[in-house]
Amino acid sequence: MFNFSNGTPEEQTFLRRLKSSVITSLLWNAFESILYQIIYLSHHAALFYTIDRTLYGTYGALFAFIYLIIMFANMSFEIGVIPFFSIFSETKQNFRHLVTHYLLPQAFLLASIAYALGLFLYNFSYGPRFIIPLLHGWGILCLVIFVTTEGMKKNIRALLQLAFQNKKTAWIEIANIFCYVSTVWIAHQSGVPFSLQLLVVPFIGVSFITVMVLSLFLYGYYKKLPDGKNTVPHSIKKRIITNRFFLFINQMGNVLFSSNFLLPLFACQTGLQQAGMMTFVNSITFSFTIFIQRVFGPSGAALFARTKLLSLESKRSAFSFLYRKCWYLVISLLTLFIVNGKQLLSLKLGEQPLSLWVVIYIFSLSHVLETLFLLYDKLFAAEELAHYTALVNSISFLLCVSIAFVSSSLMVTLLCCCIVRLITFFCLTLIAHITCGISLPYKLPLKKLLVPFAVSLIIAVLIKMH
Repeated sequence: MFNFSNGTPEEQTFLRRLKSSVITSLLWNAFESILYQIIYLSHHAALFYTIDRTLYGTYGALFAFIYLIIMFANMSFEIGVIPFFSIFSETKQNFRHLVTHYLLPQAFLLASIAYALGLFLYNFSYGPRFIIPLLHGWGILCLVIFVTTEGMKKNIRALLQLAFQNKKTAWIEIANIFCYVSTVWIAHQSGVPFSLQLLVVPFIGVSFITVMVLSLFLYGYYKKLPDGKNTVPHSIKKRIITNRFFLFINQMGNVLFSSNFLLPLFACQTGLQQAGMMTFVNSITFSFTIFIQRVFGPSGAALFARTKLLSLESKRSAFSFLYRKCWYLVISLLTLFIVNGKQLLSLKLGEQPLSLWVVIYIFSLSHVLETLFLLYDKLFAAEELAHYTALVNSISFLLCVSIAFVSSSLMVTLLCCCIVRLITFFCLTLIAHITCGISLPYKLPLKKLLVPFAVSLIIAVLIKMH
């Protein structure tokens, strides 16, 4: 709970209202994430058993690679706008400034970078095999539309969530994944054979429609803003550019530990069949991590965007309120996966060598560990202190790259990277304590920790009975 013992009466009232909005957004985010992951996992499980393993590996590696492009081309727009959203949402004039000066130019930037990269790949004869579909026919055009629509979907959705429009974004996201999966499987049942085109083209079409719908809701939010003159300060452009620059460096440091980098790496090093298996493992792990990210990421961004100008005590209590819930969820999912991960995956993958299981566990653990950075990234972005996360993550990135060059074992490399990331996390915790006065919010009552452990044991018994 928020601690209301300090701060002005106006601040206390504001925090109470903010708490109510945050809890509502958390519930809608959780609803969206659960339903989304049920559809997502069902789709991937069905594909894993239905289509050729090489095609499945190509599908996973290609999508991961394209989302890697989107992350770079977007240049942290969705995070960089957090500290300034309160200013942009003061009046209609301010919000128009956001749209015309930042949101629309971002669409052109996404399209331009995707097109330039597509031409580069077209002239690059020795690219990885999963990139080959981008080099022929309509591949470059599909790449441009894919990157632009998904990037804009991400940005408009982030703006709506900063405005606490989580109910609308939840239903839109669920409709998005449902329409895509339905289109693929209805087309297949109608006699269309599985191919990369069947898996990619419907995705692009549904993504484009989703962007249009999100844009309509964003316009609806704009219409409800009060009239008034443009009060956006002249210094904001420089502040936004500086903030996005450091956030972009921070994202580049994080990318090494994301599945969008690791899956293409597996595809290049172990072949598309092994990448197919890792794509399935990633879909399981991704369902855990994306649940945390979808629940706490938007709510954290919206919360910290509004506590930026409040007292230190209010910021501290707001952060602890949200982080304790996030920390408990991370511990619960880690317990569930450690106790049941091998048994659950064995039902789908069968028996595998011990060395591969170790790689799978470390690969999955590295995903879950990355969620620990989530709220710190949002906090530092909102406080315009992204240079700290940029510095720490850049050092982390360089250390892990050095380890990768020295080590000849994928297992050792992944394990060392996990250790480096844990050290990085505690460094960020220390910096947050020094700069924002935030204490370590990691203590949890023993009775709370026993609940996920008991649930994990029950699931383990049920799997063995099966």
